Amino acid sequence: MDDNRHPADDLVKHLAELRDYAAYYLETRKDQLRISLTRLLIYAALGALALAIGVCAVAMATALVFLGVSGGLGELLGGRVWAGALVTGLVALGGLAAAIYFGLRRMTH
Repeated sequence: MDDNRHPADDLVKHLAELRDYAAYYLETRKDQLRISLTRLLIYAALGALALAIGVCAVAMATALVFLGVSGGLGELLGGRVWAGALVTGLVALGGLAAAIYFGLRRMTH
C-alpha cells in the first residue's frame, strides 16, 4: 500500500464521480422536460388547427343551409330572392334568440 495516500482520497474520488453522475442525471432530466414541452406545444398547435378547421366547416355548412333555404323560399315567394333571404334571416335570429332565452331561463331556475 502506498504510504503517501491520505485516507480521504477514496472519498474525494467517489464524491467527484457522484457529482459527475448527478450532473449527467440533471442534464438528462432537463432534456426530457424540453422534449415534453416541445411535444405539448406541437399537440396544442395541432389542436388549435383542428378546432379552427372544425369551426370553419360548421360555419360553411350552416351558411350553405341558409342559402339553400333562402333560395327555396325566394322561389316559393314568386322569385323574390330578397324576401326568401329576409324570412330565413328573421327565422334564424328568432331561433337564436329563443335558444338564448330558454337556455338562460333553464340555467337560472
